[in-house]
Order: sequence, then C-alpha cells, then structure tokens
Amino acid sequence: MTRASGGLLALCAATLAACAPATSPQSATCSDVPALAMTGRVTDAGAMLGPNAAGRVEQALAAYAARTGRQMVVATVKSLGDVPVEQYAQCLGDRWGIGDARRDDGVVILLARADRRVRIATGRGAEAMLTNAEAAAVIGSMTAHFQTGDHERGLLTGITQIGREMGGAAPKGAL
Repeated sequence: MTRASGGLLALCAATLAACAPATSPQSATCSDVPALAMTGRVTDAGAMLGPNAAGRVEQALAAYAARTGRQMVVATVKSLGDVPVEQYAQCLGDRWGIGDARRDDGVVILLARADRRVRIATGRGAEAMLTNAEAAAVIGSMTAHFQTGDHERGLLTGITQIGREMGGAAPKGAL
C-alpha cells in the first residue's frame, strides 16, 4: 500500500466478504497470526505513517473514543504472510482486547503494506452499527487515498466515516 496501484481497489473490495464476528483470543484460528505488540491506538509495524501522520491519526482515534465511548485502533503490518486479511485483523482485535469486553464493540483497521490489503474488523457488538456494506463503502473511500500513497488521509477518511456510521459527528481532527 505504500505504492500507488490501480489494482488496489479490486484487492480491497475482495477483502470485504464480511466483518466476521470475533473469535476467541486463544482460538486455533489465531495460531498462524504472528504476535504483534500493540503500541497505542496506532501500531505502525508496517512503517506506513510518519510520526506526524501517526500522531494525527492517533488524535482522531482518541477523539472518536472520547465522543462515543468505543475503541477503534489502526494497525499496519509489512505482510500478512499466508494468513487471510480478515483472520489477521480479527485476531489482532481479539488479542489486544479492542472494545468493551461486555459490549464487544471494538473496531480494528488493518493495512498490510506488501499485500496491499485493508480490512475493517468489528466485534459482535459493533456489527449492527457498521454493516458489511457500510464497511465496504468506507474502504472504497479510503482506497482512493491509498492509491496515491496518502495513508494518513485514507485513514482519517475511514475514521470519520466509521464514526458517522457508528453514531455521532466526525471526530475533531478527522476529515
């Protein structure tokens, strides 16, 4: 995703099959997902954001959490390896405990640099607020920015749209 690619939209659309419900953090389906330490609201293991961009995305995520009482995080990775993007994203959310444990309402936005894939994974409690079709539309809006290499703007666009779909106005600092 660090390179502009006309095929990125097609790749992103292919990843949208479902915002599958969360699996158990210790489930066998997560055994193939490499350990990744959460470093904050933005975990940029794929080195896709500069420090200023990561800070602005972090601020938008903090504003979303303050406004809604729900948690959303962004993770970037260098590669998915042989793990499907939907499995990788869901496992990160489960391992990191994203969202309120009782409401299961967390959201993970995952970008995989080498694979040029993006996924929005939700907890069960967020599924009614952010449907598969809505997640597809959000990714479509984000992809336009990713194709030009503007990952910050793509993420801020996604955070804003997710915030709208899940209730309330856009977070301060988002687009």
